[in-house]
Amino acid sequence: MNIRNKKGFTILELLVVISIIAIVATLATGAAIKALHQVRERRIDGMITILETAINTYRVDTGEWPFKISELSHNASDNTKYWAHGKNNKLVFSDLYEIKDGNKGYLDGSGLFAIYQGGRKRLNEVPKGSRRNLPLGYPDPKDQSIFRYFCVEYNSLTQNVQVRRNCGSCD
Repeated sequence: MNIRNKKGFTILELLVVISIIAIVATLATGAAIKALHQVRERRIDGMITILETAINTYRVDTGEWPFKISELSHNASDNTKYWAHGKNNKLVFSDLYEIKDGNKGYLDGSGLFAIYQGGRKRLNEVPKGSRRNLPLGYPDPKDQSIFRYFCVEYNSLTQNVQVRRNCGSCD
């Protein structure tokens, strides 16, 4: 009778356990990365909502848009659509930072980003006097080292303003 005294695990048992742990870790990491991307996407959607609300609130309060239509780009064949793409979006947002006629400013800069002095800064970290000439943007959700600018489109027929993510011609 051959009785073996087992005091430990065999190599095969250890390899099986390590492979199971590796598979579970891979699945968990993938899910975590996907969730992080979704959070970043939702944050950008929230920024878009904030910007559109600020523009429309300004219009309701003052009776005019916070931009001059003549300063925006447009296609000569379609005089109904105007836009401020990329760094030109400062033409739309610049009046929203300032307090006018005792009213509040329309943008809370805590969740908005701009490039200031060569680096990405939250808008509320930029001195108030310097905010006026800064276009607003966001870190790319897939590659945080890339900074993208918002696009603003105005339709003169519907009197509608829409803020969008990078439209292809923005950067």
